[in-house]
Amino acid sequence: MSVLSRPTSGRLVRRVVVALAVTLGAATIVNGASAAGDQLKIMVVGDSYSARYTDETGSTARAWWSYLREDLDATVTVSAQSGAGILMRGDNCQGVRIGDLSTLTKLRDADPDVLVVESGANDWGHCVNGVRTSHMSTPTLVKGWVDRYMAQLAKDAATVGIPKNRIYVTSFWAAQNSESTRTTIVNYYAAAAKANGFKFVPMPRLTVRNTLDGSLGNGDRTHPNITGSRELFYQFMAASDLDAYAVR
Repeated sequence: MSVLSRPTSGRLVRRVVVALAVTLGAATIVNGASAAGDQLKIMVVGDSYSARYTDETGSTARAWWSYLREDLDATVTVSAQSGAGILMRGDNCQGVRIGDLSTLTKLRDADPDVLVVESGANDWGHCVNGVRTSHMSTPTLVKGWVDRYMAQLAKDAATVGIPKNRIYVTSFWAAQNSESTRTTIVNYYAAAAKANGFKFVPMPRLTVRNTLDGSLGNGDRTHPNITGSRELFYQFMAASDLDAYAVR
């Protein structure tokens, strides 16, 4: 049982929402053993690091958030699309942005206690005439989008009743893109999250051995394999304060 304080009605006193985003696939999934009124409810908003994975124990495609759900005895709503970013549209420019995955309506429908927003690795570019194009020669383009998104999320969260200190912003990266690109984008995310009272969770890059076919040198060096998903979970828990709420 989570150690988050609960009122006598069984609903949690404090709320948290988790949002994420990276590259490949779309999903809106509700997970967890049951929808009991006293279970912690988590919403994860993100990209392919969440969208292309499952909640199946024993599966090699088990998601990082599946381990989070299990550890916190929670239910999880995932609103994610491969390729999505705050600036970049997902699904090879045919999809949506992170802001479309965490609208006021979606927040109300999920009614989360915790919100996690994970994004960033796709924001090296934007869509121009339906083609993913780099904007890193003028990186302040993404800064404007990030600042506006975080400010709007703060307003929507307040409307729904999600405390700012239970909104976690993070950014998952593997070997793709340069370190200077990663540093620039992650710094924009961290600054905007903190400016709006959210908690920014810093994450290291995934090592090649923790990515799909990384050991072969000819596969997907971006998305996590099963050990990578576990590593993302462990690193996220270690860098955030959510470990205090884990089931013991």
